[in-house]
Amino acid sequence: MRVARKRRVVLYGSRGCGWCARERAFLDGKGVKYEYREVDNEKVAEELVRLTKGELATPVLRVGRKVVVGFDPGEIEKALG
Repeated sequence: MRVARKRRVVLYGSRGCGWCARERAFLDGKGVKYEYREVDNEKVAEELVRLTKGELATPVLRVGRKVVVGFDPGEIEKALG
């Protein structure tokens, strides 16, 4: 039997971002526990730029080592496993 690893789920978003709100609602609807990081904070923005290799776009979801840029339900489902 394979035991699923618990992976950290982090959603990076920004104030006033409609796609970020949709992604949060999607994750909430699936019962996913995640940490929300607001990129309006300079330190968090720098973290996001490193994570996305230079892109400063939101929303960005990190599931373990997987990264999904933008609200893409199919890719989110794959990342969550």
